[in-house]
Amino acid sequence: MRYNKTLWLSLYSRGNNADLLVSDRMQSILDCVPNPDFQRPSLLVLIGNVSKTIALRELFGLKRTGRFNLRRSPTEVHLHVDPMSVFGDNPLFIVDGDLCDKPAAKPSATKGLDMTRRSITRPNEEFGSSGPIGSIYGQLLAPFANVFCFFCEDLEGVKRVSRHLAAWLEHDYPSTLPAGTRPRVVVVTEKSPAGAETPIMASSFFLDNCPPGSHYFAPENVFSLLYEGNLKNACKHRVMAFEESNKVILRSGFVDMVRKHFEHYVHQATHGSKLPADIHIENLGRHKCHWLKVYSNSVCLACLRRRPIYDLPCGHVICGNCVRVFGETSKKEPYVFHVRRCFLCQAVMPKDLCVRMHPPTAGVGILCIDGGGIRGIMPLQIIKRIRDRIDLPIPFQRFIKVAFGISSGGLIVADLFMNGSSIEESSEKFEALAKCIFQRRAITNVPFLPKILKDMMPLVANGLHPLPSLLYLADMIISYFNDGLYPSSNIESALKRVFGANRSILDISSAVATGTLIGLPVATASDKPTCRIFTNYNCEGEQSNYNDYTIKPRDGTVKLRLWEIAQAISAAQGVFPAKHIHGVGTFQDAGPLENDPLISALTTAAMAFPLLEEPDFIVSLGTGEPKPHDELPIANSRNTWKNGALPRLCRLVLEKMRDKKVRQAFQGHPRYHRLNVQFDGDEPRLDDVHSIPELKCKAEQDQSISREIDNVARCFVASLFYFELDSLPRQIGGRYRGTGHILCSIRQNDPAFPVLFSRLSQSSARFWIDGWPEVGNADDNFDSDGNFRKRVELNTNGRFTVTLQENTSEQCNVSGSPFSVERLIRLQGFKAVFGQQDHKKRKSPRPLANSRRKQRRIV
Repeated sequence: MRYNKTLWLSLYSRGNNADLLVSDRMQSILDCVPNPDFQRPSLLVLIGNVSKTIALRELFGLKRTGRFNLRRSPTEVHLHVDPMSVFGDNPLFIVDGDLCDKPAAKPSATKGLDMTRRSITRPNEEFGSSGPIGSIYGQLLAPFANVFCFFCEDLEGVKRVSRHLAAWLEHDYPSTLPAGTRPRVVVVTEKSPAGAETPIMASSFFLDNCPPGSHYFAPENVFSLLYEGNLKNACKHRVMAFEESNKVILRSGFVDMVRKHFEHYVHQATHGSKLPADIHIENLGRHKCHWLKVYSNSVCLACLRRRPIYDLPCGHVICGNCVRVFGETSKKEPYVFHVRRCFLCQAVMPKDLCVRMHPPTAGVGILCIDGGGIRGIMPLQIIKRIRDRIDLPIPFQRFIKVAFGISSGGLIVADLFMNGSSIEESSEKFEALAKCIFQRRAITNVPFLPKILKDMMPLVANGLHPLPSLLYLADMIISYFNDGLYPSSNIESALKRVFGANRSILDISSAVATGTLIGLPVATASDKPTCRIFTNYNCEGEQSNYNDYTIKPRDGTVKLRLWEIAQAISAAQGVFPAKHIHGVGTFQDAGPLENDPLISALTTAAMAFPLLEEPDFIVSLGTGEPKPHDELPIANSRNTWKNGALPRLCRLVLEKMRDKKVRQAFQGHPRYHRLNVQFDGDEPRLDDVHSIPELKCKAEQDQSISREIDNVARCFVASLFYFELDSLPRQIGGRYRGTGHILCSIRQNDPAFPVLFSRLSQSSARFWIDGWPEVGNADDNFDSDGNFRKRVELNTNGRFTVTLQENTSEQCNVSGSPFSVERLIRLQGFKAVFGQQDHKKRKSPRPLANSRRKQRRIV
């Protein structure tokens, strides 16, 4: 639209007076409004020049070319209508103009417009520097305008705007309009509203794009190609407002400020000695007060890049990569990091937080524990037998990287890994918990029973013989309407004592110190129940198609308390009521859907470690099951009480919960170890507390699983070792030649270190490379710090195995074996030419010089 078509008012000089030209623009707009008698328009007045034009384009899509702007007189006032609001109840009329000291010497070009000329007396500077044009805004438009918007950049700054406003207020005429109808004033500046948004975003983009070793491309091109579009999509509205501030900013202005900060940080890094991580952490600290009121568990605020997984005592939640980048690496263990203060608010931690990361080339050990009520004491005893068979002063938890448990199995996993309890402590807690929660409600304590009946009930019960049976029936009816045989208050109070009342599943726990991923499956209490998972890793690293199965708070700020999760996974149908967690949903025991969490655990391992070919081992612990009947019953039983529809259905459900089909599918896998005890008859009920001593004894003495326990113990010991390349292998004639080292995750400063290698020495343990024994024993190679480091020379076609053998026992793969050379190259970042996300210096990809030592041929 040409600019003269929108002209409404114009002021030009005529001697000592001035002429006000009024076009028919208002009438033409009213002709476009469908119901002018009923619609109530709003009037927005924009005063400025270039910045104002940008705002018109950004906010309302009103385009005006630079050629027309140059020809436009500053004494002109134009009128527009927002096309999106024409058919609404409140169409928006937009007036835009400028401020000038004097009227124009010549009238504006009015070709094609019906103009009315009105002569006015020029005021004697009563409106200060705004001159006569100020009277148009102050007297003619102010009584009708809803908002006045001044663009300081076009009006020589805030001071001049303030002088205009002061003059208008000083010479204001009495108005009959209510005070609430006075126009509001908005002052737009080019400066960013006070806050940390733009510099933090810019430095986080810089951190993401420029790790050490990367090439520095032109920052304006990088920002435009990688970040500008996403930033605009994130800023959904064209005008942005900030919390706890009455200031707003255009989206285009916000994006431009982020760009300027980004370019500044790139210039600072290329012309100085600071690394991107140093620039960003200083930037976070500079705005530490900003973070005292900003929290999220859906995005890591320290990098704005990943989901956070570590809930710090100050309330901020950070991601694992930020711990690698900004945490302090342990001098004794390369994959242990210490966090001494919050990266955001700079709050000092009550004690140094120890976070153990997974060596990139190491494999993963998986533990799965079935549900089964009080029978959960049996997996604990099996774990104790495994630990005793390993016979090393290493906590059982150190061997496990992924741990899942259903129902009572989930309680065991949470206590062992989240609380860090020993096996003996966990067994004691389990027994005490079972005795506490499996206590029936007293019939005389029913809330809706009248008090007189409560007092008379014991007397009547003693006098009448049939009454106990009636009371039992009443108890069953009450249990049905209370959604469980046992009151929820029992288990709620007991779980709070075990896990704490305010502790979150993302809080720093023993699982963080061991680097274990925890999964606690539950079932939704909906019309179509599905299996979902509570995790301590907050879906970090998972693919989008699996995120639907993991549970996250919807608003990103609600913390999932551990005791509530424990109650949800324990809410067995008919035993305890389903558990509702505010802001998340209602959940119940997942046993009927998935009593063996093997599939969920394997899926999690695949998502968290996408380059992992197969786990080091899978240990699946059952809670006991009846021995199978080989003979088919041939008698035709018509006993409705024993073989009716309901009893048969119950038996089918119980058999389905044993997940035998899943175990049959994995039974032949050499790395799958199923440990379960069989009963001669039916298994005890899940609330039979009195059978716990007998179950413990049976699990401790059952010899049918001893051989499998021996195999598991050997696999656990072998998983303490892993392999790394020294440099990028040379590829000659289709084969890879290079060197690497076998390393041990137990370091020299660990009390278990001398015990481990003393045992390996006594058992004449040795490593095998693709079936060829390495020269020397497994305990004869140590570096200058005393840590185990055994050199291996490779000549392979691309795949090879590394195994450990003690005495004459079966060889067991070390962690991550079998290895692929290409996978090791990717995991160790030898070809990460644009740097690595953890901002660690990339290892030299150059092959080492030819070694004088004889190379061992690997087939």
